[in-house]
Amino acid sequence: MSAVALNFFLHIFFFMQLMRRILPWAAVVVLITALALPKLISQNTDNGPSSAPPPPQLVHTRTVKPQVLNEVIRLNGTLLAEEAVEVRSEITGFIQGIHFREDSLVEKDQLLVKIDDRELVRQLETVRQRYQFATLQEERQRRLLAEGGTTQAAYDEALNNLNIQRAELALLQTRLDRTEVRAPFSGVIGLRQVSPGALVQPTTPIASLVKLDTLRLDFAVPERYQARVRTGMELL
Repeated sequence: MSAVALNFFLHIFFFMQLMRRILPWAAVVVLITALALPKLISQNTDNGPSSAPPPPQLVHTRTVKPQVLNEVIRLNGTLLAEEAVEVRSEITGFIQGIHFREDSLVEKDQLLVKIDDRELVRQLETVRQRYQFATLQEERQRRLLAEGGTTQAAYDEALNNLNIQRAELALLQTRLDRTEVRAPFSGVIGLRQVSPGALVQPTTPIASLVKLDTLRLDFAVPERYQARVRTGMELL
C-alpha cells in the first residue's frame, strides 16, 4: 500500500472517532434548541410592536345639571268626613213619622224623625192650666199683701207654687221638643235603620249623618320619617 493511501485511511479513522465523540453532544444541543425555540419565538412576538392599533372605544356622554331631589314617602290612609254622627232620639217613644229620604242631602235643623207626642201634649195642657191658675193666685196674693189683706207666708206659698208650675211647664216643653229629631248640621244622611211605628230609645241608631264639604286624611307616619314631616307639606 502506498503512503498516500495509508494517510487517507488514517484521516478517515480519526474523523470517525471524532464524530463518535461529538454526535451525542450535538443531539443534546439540537434537542434543547428545539424545546427553547417556540418560547423564544413567542417572547419575540409578544415584545414586538403590534401590527395594528386597537379600534377606538364608543363613549356616551351626558351633561350633569344640579337639581332638587324630592323624597317621596308612600303611605296608606283613610279619608274621613269632617263631621259624622249617628242620629238618635233623646227620649224613648214610638216613631210617628220619618221625614227624610235615604242617601240625600239634609239641611241643619231639618226635621228627620217625629216621635209620638200625644201623651206629652195632654200633660203639657194640664200643666199649662195649673200654671195659669198659679199665676192668677200669685197676682191676687201680691195685691192683698200690698193692701195688708194677707200675710207674707201666704204670698210666698203662692209664689212658690207658681215657680213649681213654671218649672214643670218648661220641663214638659223640653220633652215635647225632643220628640222632633232634627239634623245637627247639613250633610248627607245614610240608610235608615228604623221604621214608622218602631219603639226607639236613646241607644237606638236611626241613621248616619256625614258632612262631606271637607275631608280629613287619616294616616300613620313611620317613626323614621317623623322628623321630616311638618305642617304645610304637599300630599299627592
